[in-house]
Amino acid sequence: PLSPDYIDEEILEIGRVKEMAVAKLNDSAKISGRTSGVSSGKVVDVNATIQIEFPQGFKAMFDNQIIITPAIAKGGDSGSVLISNNKAVGLVCAGSDTITVANKMYVVAKALGFNFGTEQVLQEEPQKDNRWGIAVSALPAVLLVGMVTAGKRRRT
Repeated sequence: PLSPDYIDEEILEIGRVKEMAVAKLNDSAKISGRTSGVSSGKVVDVNATIQIEFPQGFKAMFDNQIIITPAIAKGGDSGSVLISNNKAVGLVCAGSDTITVANKMYVVAKALGFNFGTEQVLQEEPQKDNRWGIAVSALPAVLLVGMVTAGKRRRT
């Protein structure tokens, strides 16, 4: 961040999230996005494979992703923490008019070497391959996850 004043341990209109969890089918989930504000939906898939077409014209496949319906994120919300039961379960990376896609938070945390202030280790079914499945567009926002959401909205 440009200034330490931009860092806040609380997610706007949600509060502080102190731990991670593994998303489960039919869980309620919510975000506090820069564009959407607080919005919520339901986890409908926890092991999706999706293809994302980037504006630069290339396509990328991502596996082991979380899908939420209805769409709870809009453009500008990438990097928002996906929360279920006041625990971080994912990081928003893509979507459409009908769905929102999120990387699994424990995968993001492992790849970037951070946690939520604990030595918590999450276990899940073994993965079919070694790809991380982290969306390139979400990486800059991941670095501040838990402290600030991407494109943070200002408190008024």
